[in-house]
Amino acid sequence: MDHGLALQRIKAIGLRGGWGEWKSSSTMLKTANMNRSEWRQVPDAVAISPQGRKVAIELERTRKTPKRYVEILANYAEMLASEVVKEVFYICPDILVKRIELDFYTIEKIIFRGRVMPVHESLLKRFYFISYTDWEAKYVA
Repeated sequence: MDHGLALQRIKAIGLRGGWGEWKSSSTMLKTANMNRSEWRQVPDAVAISPQGRKVAIELERTRKTPKRYVEILANYAEMLASEVVKEVFYICPDILVKRIELDFYTIEKIIFRGRVMPVHESLLKRFYFISYTDWEAKYVA
């Protein structure tokens, strides 16, 4: 329930800040279940950024295991390469944002299209890690 409420708050702030076409987690789950080859990772939401880019939004309230982040990064690499989404935003509690960002930046290899590949900076540049406080400060006047 806390996750759902936090996601609603993030959505309300985003909509005020110019994010559009917001699709919630329940909508994304239905979409992903209908097309698993395209939606390898089910984000908490998808929206169009004020810059016009389709963004997967992850609300991360707690850290996952390093192994899980490797899987998530690989799934999003596929989705980014296929242009299902253009960017991925991780919105996290202030205390976790830097730690979760570091978790991603320490991943050295992923399985991409059936092959073990090094993680390139060009992939990580499409991931954004932002705290709840910074999200609100950016979009609430």
